[in-house]
Amino acid sequence: MQRFQSMFQYFWAKLPVALPLSYFTISAEQTLIVTGLAFMVFIDTILGLWVSYKFRIFTSHRLGRIADKISKYFLALASIWILVCVNELLFSWAFQFVGIFLILTELFSNFEKLSLLGLEVPTKFLAKLNKNFHEYYFGDSESREGAIKRILDKQNCPPITRRGK
Repeated sequence: MQRFQSMFQYFWAKLPVALPLSYFTISAEQTLIVTGLAFMVFIDTILGLWVSYKFRIFTSHRLGRIADKISKYFLALASIWILVCVNELLFSWAFQFVGIFLILTELFSNFEKLSLLGLEVPTKFLAKLNKNFHEYYFGDSESREGAIKRILDKQNCPPITRRGK
């Protein structure tokens, strides 16, 4: 009986802590996906800074998109993680699927930036998927400049609208 008393000694203090902590268990596979995604976002940030330096397009908005991207990725993975916690048997695949999808999104973004920096292999690959990169890779100097502008505009902030007009 003494053994059970010691187990229930701080029951009301342990209960509110134990329930939320039981949901904060992350599997090794989920940790790998989050780590991989964080590494891809880091590489994307470095490449984005490099492209900004090369084409002289530094803006605070472009740099502020990093926090926006990280928060959206966090919310997406947290939402899926909660779904997996609720019913792991039914949704065990969901976290991996969404995580790999986000990693592939970052991979294509990194390929776009590497192409703009002059690496040939991603440019050939993207030329098959994207009209602007096709013009960038196969076009003459004038169409190449136009393609670079369209690619950078796609990655830039939305058009500025004037208030009060």
